[in-house]
Amino acid sequence: MHPRLVELFVYVDQEHADLTGTVQKVPAPLLPESPGPERWSVAQVLEHLVLTERQIARLLARLFSDAVAKHLPAETDTRPILAAIDTRRITDRSIRSVAIESLRPPGELTAAESLEALAAARVALEESARIGSGLALTQVVYPHPTLGPLNGYEWLAFVGAHMARHHEQIRETVRLLSRMPYQ
Repeated sequence: MHPRLVELFVYVDQEHADLTGTVQKVPAPLLPESPGPERWSVAQVLEHLVLTERQIARLLARLFSDAVAKHLPAETDTRPILAAIDTRRITDRSIRSVAIESLRPPGELTAAESLEALAAARVALEESARIGSGLALTQVVYPHPTLGPLNGYEWLAFVGAHMARHHEQIRETVRLLSRMPYQ
C-alpha cells in the first residue's frame, strides 16, 4: 500500500482502537440508553459509525475503480498527508451536524454487534483503498454533503476524524447517563 494510505490507516486504526477501548468500559446497561430526546445511545452511535464506514467504503471502491479505468496518474508524492488535511472541521463538536437519513441508526444492532460490524467495515474500507493505492488520489474528488468536495485522501481521513468525533459523543453520553437516576 502507498505510504500515504498506510499513514491514514494508522490514524483510522488508532481511532478505532481508542473508541473500542472506551466502549468496552461502558457498563452494559448504559449502552442502549439515550441521555435524552433527539440524543443517540452509545449503541446508536456505533450503528451510525457502521453505516457511515460501509457507505464510504462502497463510495471509494467505485471512485477508485473509475480512477483505475481512466488511467489516473501515479502518486509521486510520498510526503505525509494527514497533517495537511483539516480534520478539526470534522472533530469539532461545537459545530452541530445532522446525519443524512441513510446514516441515521435504525436501532437494529446492539453495541457488541455494531463493534463487530465496524471491524468488518474497516476491512472493506482497506480493500477499497487498495484499489486506488499508488494513484494520485488528490485528483479523485467527490462532494461530502456538508463539507463539500473531498479528495480520496481526505475521505479516508474523514473516517478517522468522524470516529474521533463520535468517540467524544460516546464519552459525553456516558457522563450524562452516569448522572441520571435509574429505576
